[in-house]
Amino acid sequence: MLTNHEWILLQNLISILGLFEETIQYLGSSNYTTYSILNPIMIHIINKLKPISNLSKEINIESIKDIFSELEICDDENNLDKPMQIFGVLGKVKETLYHAIQFY
Repeated sequence: MLTNHEWILLQNLISILGLFEETIQYLGSSNYTTYSILNPIMIHIINKLKPISNLSKEINIESIKDIFSELEICDDENNLDKPMQIFGVLGKVKETLYHAIQFY
């Protein structure tokens, strides 16, 4: 069973990842994707993902395997009934996506 906090996290992740889905759908339906179309879309996504604080640490994108891997501390199969530690996950996901866009 998901907790209320986990449901809220999922809803927030859907809204963040939805930006990419909408962009892919829009660009995929265009016969000629030009920089004049892509640039404003990317600026919009970057502004939605941009960390609020300037204290954001630099992330080495090439070293990231999975944003959720560091959250799973215990591999015990009997821990399925315990809630996942979700504090800060949304911020980490947004920050990682932001740095990935800046990198690429």
